[in-house]
This record gives sequence, C-alpha cells and structure tokens, in this order.
Amino acid sequence: MKCVKGFEIKPMKSAAGWYMGTKTEEGFPQCRITRNYYKTPEEAQKHMDKDYRYCEENNWCSHGRTCYEW
Repeated sequence: MKCVKGFEIKPMKSAAGWYMGTKTEEGFPQCRITRNYYKTPEEAQKHMDKDYRYCEENNWCSHGRTCYEW
C-alpha cells in the first residue's frame, strides 16, 4: 500500500515499538500512520485501519487529507 505521495507504507521500528509508516527516498522515517506502537510488525499492520490517524505533523504531504485511501 502507498501513501498519497507514493511512498510505500510498511511496518517500521522505533525505540517505542513497531508502527506503520513511510520512509523518504533517502531511507529516513517520514510519516507515522498508526497512532499507537505495537510489539511486532504483524500487529502494527493488523491494526492499521483501526488505529489510523491523520498525519498532522506531515500536513505538507497530505494537505489536510488522509495519508492513504482505504
């Protein structure tokens, strides 16, 4: 699945746990799609639609819309 800017949405790891997000072309974290963090990448992916949030910190990207279409 891709975000509105064409970046691949995938499980990503942080110190807080796993979340669904995107990376820049350079490989840096760009956008966190899920609101919560999970223990495994599978849990993050499973909860993506239920735990979805508007990506306010990346408003430049989505222009006030959602980051991806269901």
